[in-house]
Amino acid sequence: MFHVLNITYLQPLDVIDQSRPAHLEWLKGEVEGGRILLAGRLESQDGAVLVAADMSAEEADAIAAAEAKLRTQVGE
Repeated sequence: MFHVLNITYLQPLDVIDQSRPAHLEWLKGEVEGGRILLAGRLESQDGAVLVAADMSAEEADAIAAAEAKLRTQVGE
């Protein structure tokens, strides 16, 4: 099953952008590994969406948790 992971930013965009380089490096690995198919910031700039590949709900939850740890206290 494919999964859409909705991320809502908890901090202002300038704080979010501080973690962007690490996030993009993490995201590159997930895309190369075939776990993330699409990703992008919302037009409203208050969150993002990740589309996960065909995987279990547990695997999608693990990806969401890894992304959240990367951006601790920045998004959920």
